[in-house]
Amino acid sequence: MFKPAVADDDGGFVAKTYEEEWRYIPGYEGLYAVSNYGDVLSLPKPNYKSKPKMLKQTLNGHGYPCVTLSKDGKLNIRYVHSYVAAAFIGPRPLDMDICHNNGVKTDTGYWNLRHDDREANMADALIHGGLRIGESHQNTKYTDAQVREVKRLASTHSPTEIANITGVKLGTVYDIRSGVRRKYV
Repeated sequence: MFKPAVADDDGGFVAKTYEEEWRYIPGYEGLYAVSNYGDVLSLPKPNYKSKPKMLKQTLNGHGYPCVTLSKDGKLNIRYVHSYVAAAFIGPRPLDMDICHNNGVKTDTGYWNLRHDDREANMADALIHGGLRIGESHQNTKYTDAQVREVKRLASTHSPTEIANITGVKLGTVYDIRSGVRRKYV
């Protein structure tokens, strides 16, 4: 039997090695099912001669696989990992995120998912390279070297002097010194 591939820790792909298990998607019982690997199936409608259909997954702008489900004429687009977690881990507690243990957004297998708080999710993203901060952020205006220079001069110069020396705007100098901006540098 053919088993589709899933992402590994390095972003490559490996063959599925566990038996695929299907469960109803909570809130869509009898309409849709999700597998422990993250495949989503549209189930046959009662009184129709249709067959189960594997739903096409698309990546959203952030790189997460999504599917569109329909119930009572309303379309609902959600992350595949949210359906997998709901079916195999349980309801997501309030103020909790669904985290990918290996940092691979397309690895939606239940063994790669967990509920955790936002702080832990952001720490994971930082470890796995999914969180762009400092120079790697698309909107940054100052280099890490400039920020380090601001911090070095902070104990011996006034904010205005630091701004003139480094070319960093005065408001940003205050933010860097107080830890509001670029605290990771």
